Amino acid sequence: MRRTTAMTIAAVGVMAIGAGPAAAGTALEYPTFPTSESIGAGSSGKGKVAGTIDSPQADCVPDRKVKLYRKRNGDKKKLGSDKTDADGKWKVKLSNLKNGKYFYEVKDTDLAPAETGETRVCLGFKSDKLDVN
Repeated sequence: MRRTTAMTIAAVGVMAIGAGPAAAGTALEYPTFPTSESIGAGSSGKGKVAGTIDSPQADCVPDRKVKLYRKRNGDKKKLGSDKTDADGKWKVKLSNLKNGKYFYEVKDTDLAPAETGETRVCLGFKSDKLDVN
């Protein structure tokens, strides 16, 4: 009986050691989401699309690239981009704001690995359609 107990303890120890690298290789994912957005045109026809993003992980807010698109007849055209400031604010100025459907995207961003070696990722998103009539 003593031999069985020793073998069981040894087997559990080997499993724990084997699980270590897998646990250290896990990925932490943090959501990113819009908290405000606006679209508008001045009397000259020039426009601006602006918004703010947020995340429960503070490192996922500043310096995120936001790309603005206009969708028309199934095609999308990139109109511009901006990087978020420390508060998550961004804006894209347009020389001519046309009627149509607009949307913006924020891509996934890898953060520096945590001290534990875990991968940390700020998840991206695609906005709902913004209609201009």
